[in-house]
Amino acid sequence: MQNLKGRRPTSKRRATKFTHEPPHASWTAGFVVGVSLMILVMTMSAVQAIQSTVPRSTKTDVVTKSERYVIATAYSSTPDQTDDTPCHTADQYDLCQNNLENVIANNGLPFGTLVRFPDQYGDQLFVVHDRMNARYGPERIDLWMRDRKRAQQFGVKRMRMEIVEYVAE
Repeated sequence: MQNLKGRRPTSKRRATKFTHEPPHASWTAGFVVGVSLMILVMTMSAVQAIQSTVPRSTKTDVVTKSERYVIATAYSSTPDQTDDTPCHTADQYDLCQNNLENVIANNGLPFGTLVRFPDQYGDQLFVVHDRMNARYGPERIDLWMRDRKRAQQFGVKRMRMEIVEYVAE
């Protein structure tokens, strides 16, 4: 066998083939890791910005902008009731991490819209974070529930929904 310079090896060890990676391989791997981390940080920042729309304020004064009657159903975070990311809503709000039953899906209201159902839930505020199947119009809503059994027991209800906003101080 010949070594890389074309001569036979002087030691008794066998010459091996060229097996190390080209010099740019480690740079490329580092670049890919760096870009991946940058994308992860940007995604986390976007999710935090969206999650900041969840009403965590101590303000209690809200005013009703409008009201309408809707057909309400409920869903939970199971793959057969959602898409392939059952814990994340259409605006990337993490249901499983936040675990708050204040999320609704609706096709007619913008993300972040605050609503309440005074006849069923009193003054509890809900936030539009998700969308429903396109076949459902703006008159349908889906309430998110932690437990699948409770979501099934909820059934289908006609409910009065108030679209609300915080009173400016």
